[in-house]
Amino acid sequence: MPPTSTSPEPAPRSGPRRLGRWILEEELGRGGMGVVYRARDPVRGDVVALKVLLSGGGVARERRFRREVASLLRLRHPNLISVLEHGEERGRPYLVMQLCEGESLDQHLKRQGPYPPRKAARIALTLARALAAAHAAGVLHRDVKPANVILDPRLGPVLTDFGLARELSGEQSLLTRSGVGLGSPGFWSPEQARGDRERVGPPSDVYSLGATLYALLTGESPHPGDSFHEVLVATLEHSPEPTGLDPELDAICLRCLAKDPTERFASAQDLADALAGYLRGAAASESPRRSRVRRASVLAAGAVALGGAAALFFGAQGGGGRDAEGPSAVETPSPAARASVLAGEGREHHRAKRYGPASEAYERALALDPTRTTTRYNYALVLIHLGREEEAEAELRRVLAEEPENKSAWLALGELSNRSERYAAALDAFARVRALAPGDGQAEVGRGAALYGLGRYPEALAAYTHAIELDASLPQAWGGRAATHVALKEFDEAVADYARAEELAPEDGGWPADRGRVLLRLGRGPEASAAFSRALAIGGERADLYLDRGRARLLPPLRDVDGAVADLERALVLYGPEHRLATSIRALIEQALRLRALERRERALRQGR
Repeated sequence: MPPTSTSPEPAPRSGPRRLGRWILEEELGRGGMGVVYRARDPVRGDVVALKVLLSGGGVARERRFRREVASLLRLRHPNLISVLEHGEERGRPYLVMQLCEGESLDQHLKRQGPYPPRKAARIALTLARALAAAHAAGVLHRDVKPANVILDPRLGPVLTDFGLARELSGEQSLLTRSGVGLGSPGFWSPEQARGDRERVGPPSDVYSLGATLYALLTGESPHPGDSFHEVLVATLEHSPEPTGLDPELDAICLRCLAKDPTERFASAQDLADALAGYLRGAAASESPRRSRVRRASVLAAGAVALGGAAALFFGAQGGGGRDAEGPSAVETPSPAARASVLAGEGREHHRAKRYGPASEAYERALALDPTRTTTRYNYALVLIHLGREEEAEAELRRVLAEEPENKSAWLALGELSNRSERYAAALDAFARVRALAPGDGQAEVGRGAALYGLGRYPEALAAYTHAIELDASLPQAWGGRAATHVALKEFDEAVADYARAEELAPEDGGWPADRGRVLLRLGRGPEASAAFSRALAIGGERADLYLDRGRARLLPPLRDVDGAVADLERALVLYGPEHRLATSIRALIEQALRLRALERRERALRQGR
């Protein structure tokens, strides 16, 4: 029997149930939109969440679905669920998403009850920043609620289920059920409850996040009720009571829950700023007075990668000094002793790459004892991993205000400046490192990246070469010099340097990808194809790598037309039909098919002679 819109499961088959290349392992949840499965790629072993959406509705519905998926594919934030790909199987569209481990916030509240005010505010702050990123990408969520927040032990709270999302351009979402209010009763805004689509915008998501904050503080929505009608009337006509837990946080929460959208925070970022200000004020009121005696410099040990082709590595574990001591053996631990315990918890989370919990532990430690310089440095590194780079820079500058000779902090500050393309500031930071440690190869790598960004390629080449002379084991030095060779059109030298970077960091798929692109530029198709295959094997599916390998396979003497077409079609699926490269990829596919037809005709003519 063909699938119907009332039966979201794939039709049963003999053997494991499959959808595209994915094997469906177990059902994770279902609702009016469809059903979500844990799914696995049997070849690569990747485990994902696969959401099968309702089918039917004709060409217009399919067009709107594709536009909506394209908008979701734009979302890139550690606390937003990542949509990895999409497809259609037997007339049924589906989404493949990042699988977040952990329970939902809704489940946690039912099991453990409400959170203390500051912890509730921290969770809401993380979600507000994630929502701000979604809005900046042009996507409204429209169904923010505790059931759609996963408490991932590594990333912290992650906002999931964009099933009701729409683009800020104003076109109605495919997944909105006609004639039904948008969102979830108890957490939807008044304009959503009324079905007033014209007024649904970013302040509607702010309302729903405010309702979620209310639930964090009280354990229930701001408008509980025994029936749909009761909840609807309360949402439209009644204002929720303050929680009574913290007047300042209540004021923030109730502003989010204003009936009139113009009386709420104008944006998720404004809400995030208010929550961050509240947390700063609360931390200041809880913190002991800063000691007037500046402690000796404490340099971190270990290594945490900040990422990027010219990345630097910094310590994730505290060094010596008071910051590394354990709690004192007294019956009632002092604030400093409690801070030491929390800092230790933060380091454990940090080493395990659980950046959300690590940031919370470090923040609590610093609230109790703001003189912990190494903890503040480690906190900055975690903030970098969470994408909160402005906060990270502020924390690093506080470290340097206390310890102006902290080499690791200057290195991190220089790398952050490079990331934000403030290359002159980066050069200043790396100059401080060179003055403190003249033989530091990492500082030379950072200088090379800054000089490259300024277009001063000969100087960048010299800096990277000096870094290699100081420490030939740094893959970033070889990779940075390779990129500079490319800028100087010294392609053979670039291939050699990328190969060396790849040898030093075989787990990094970026180096073979970069080497492959230079080989492609040189017309060395078989070598380029092999390099892209290695990058795919290391880093997983990426549309750009399939596109590049497809182009390489079309080059002589390889001329693997079938392989090229398969790669190009996969790239098109991963990019989506609305991507700016989609037209070019289709043209390449047509070119490959014409080439194959021509080769077949020539072969037939030769055989007929």
